[in-house]
Amino acid sequence: NPLTAGALLLPATATILLFNVIGERLTRQGRFRIAIALGMAFLAAGCFILTFLDGTYGSLLPGFILVGIGIGLQITPATELAVTASGAGEGVASGVFKATSMIGGSIGVALAATVFQSSASSKLGSEIAADPTSFKGRTETTLLDVITGSQTPVGLPDVVKRATDGAFEAAAGDAMFVGVAAALAGLVIALTLLGRGGTDEAPAPEAGSD
Repeated sequence: NPLTAGALLLPATATILLFNVIGERLTRQGRFRIAIALGMAFLAAGCFILTFLDGTYGSLLPGFILVGIGIGLQITPATELAVTASGAGEGVASGVFKATSMIGGSIGVALAATVFQSSASSKLGSEIAADPTSFKGRTETTLLDVITGSQTPVGLPDVVKRATDGAFEAAAGDAMFVGVAAALAGLVIALTLLGRGGTDEAPAPEAGSD
């Protein structure tokens, strides 16, 4: 139920709040590069761990914690750097930053959903081809509906239930590689484009900017 799901996500939320304090401290020190790079590294590690799911909460918890550390470390310095270093004025920079964040999030969700559906469909197709008798009358599409919650799994034979559970875990793990790739890209950008002049200080806004 929603209450249980929310409670299970609390370790990630609590970790974000805890490490956001450290991110803010690094921001005040002008250490944008190290904060963002560390955040992206933890985020990539957390997403990578989440590619190995075994159907237990224990397999989720380490990834949740690392993802929370990553988000907490980098969200404040990334926002501050985007707003203060652009030279476009805080209002414009803040608007552009929020818009690009929303666009990036939407693209990431779309890519992850595409990977998830493709992986789940492939896994289910293999299961059906290997044992067509047990899956008689059931197609990849109908079983995908079970995985996504559009149909209830109640009444499914055990072999079909195991197949849908396995396909969900495999597909969810594959989808997390999108997060790994995005976080590694952020890490490379942080290391190569920030502080190339030998300092982590944000560049001063151009003269005459708002």
